[in-house]
Amino acid sequence: VKRYGDEDLAKQPFTSAGEAYFARGRAYAAVGEKAKAEADFRAALPLTADKRARADLLKLLGEEVAK
Repeated sequence: VKRYGDEDLAKQPFTSAGEAYFARGRAYAAVGEKAKAEADFRAALPLTADKRARADLLKLLGEEVAK
């Protein structure tokens, strides 16, 4: 979170932006920054084509929204 917390991930190439948002969202969730985690998970969703990764994102979003 320290290293990439303020980075504009939208500047990442399209092919890696979804993964970058997903990874940073997990880092935010791990340190308890739920709103930032949810924002990154939501940003990752439309950029993620892999069905398993999308399922993971939806699960994490459900968990983050429920907390």
